[in-house]
Amino acid sequence: MIAGIVLVFAARLAAQPQEMRFSRDADLPEFYYDVPMIASPDSGKTRLECYVKVAYGELTFVRDGDRFRAKYELSVILLDPRGSQVDGKIRTLETTVQHYDSTISRRAFSSTVTRFDVKPGKYELVLSIMDFDSKKSGIKKIPLAVPERTRTGLSVSDLILADRVTADSSGRPVPSASVTADFADAQDTLFLWFEIEAGPNIQTVPVEVRIFDLKGGVLRSEKAEKAVETPCTVCVIPIPRGDLKGGRYRLEVIAGEGAGQVRRSRSFSVHWAGMPMQTSDLDKAVDQLQYIAKRGEIKRIKKLRNDERLTAFKEFWKERDPTPETEGNEIMEEYYRRVEFSNQNFGTFMEGWKSDRGMVYIMLGPPNEVDRHPFEAGSKPYEVWTYESINRYFIFIDQTGLGDYRLAAPFWDTLNQVR
Repeated sequence: MIAGIVLVFAARLAAQPQEMRFSRDADLPEFYYDVPMIASPDSGKTRLECYVKVAYGELTFVRDGDRFRAKYELSVILLDPRGSQVDGKIRTLETTVQHYDSTISRRAFSSTVTRFDVKPGKYELVLSIMDFDSKKSGIKKIPLAVPERTRTGLSVSDLILADRVTADSSGRPVPSASVTADFADAQDTLFLWFEIEAGPNIQTVPVEVRIFDLKGGVLRSEKAEKAVETPCTVCVIPIPRGDLKGGRYRLEVIAGEGAGQVRRSRSFSVHWAGMPMQTSDLDKAVDQLQYIAKRGEIKRIKKLRNDERLTAFKEFWKERDPTPETEGNEIMEEYYRRVEFSNQNFGTFMEGWKSDRGMVYIMLGPPNEVDRHPFEAGSKPYEVWTYESINRYFIFIDQTGLGDYRLAAPFWDTLNQVR
């Protein structure tokens, strides 16, 4: 991991040149997760498959002889609605690589899976990672609702998109989940894995797999008749990349027919090589350059044809790559990670990256301190963000009470005082 690195480049917004600093966030390591629910061998329970992937670039590697080693602790804790622990596992994990370039890769991962068999009900899954060398940690809390398992009808598990599928000692197909659910770079095939449970009177089940674009148009459709097995039928269907262009798609499985028909769906992405992990929509990624691109530069890129537009986008970031000798572009990945964080945390009636809080977060990163005042008597809700490194604070006021926090003073007026 690049610890404490400050990435600097010139940016212009509203024709005002500014120097923007990008450093890694204090709550790293960041990680990806997926928690599909499948059948449990324990009757009446459901199995939670808790997949976690950590990019090597989020870990701190130290030299160990002729190799590099990273060590981290993964905590997976399951809580009931009262906050009491139902189950949990804590593990210490190590990753070893031979070359330095791998230590800063955003495309290579340390992957784990933790399994719990649980009764129907509501839970909260708490995932946390602590890097042993940097002592930095990341945490995510995921609410879960585990439904009752059907005993007589037809049911389909959650859909798992896997990088590969292997067989266990009994010959049962076991998925190695993609977690990020995307075709990354030159990857040609993902594997769709799911289970079908059927009542005693059902011998075969018709299954249809469809792929939709964002407008709802059907791009692919495949039908098959699946023979029912006991205790459940495992289905593995290759999903070739084929002619799918970069972007977001929806995958849908339809099992059964008539009133007993069951549908499951999930989204996935196709990435162009050189695109950040956080986005697969080129047009949106270009729009999101507005905080750092020069006036007219976004319009110029958007006027180009698809292949030319992608080339121009890559060139834009190549010029700003602080370490062009490595496979990744740290400043691009950090920029779009902040865009993603803003969308997840600051969105209201508009996307979070377009909000005032999103703008400040994308440009300056996480504040050292956030002082929230949501219910103060005689005052509108407001927040105060403090940035110690530039000795400035920003006040956001929610004038409408709808969560739309606006800057109390123009961003550039405040930031110009730093110069």
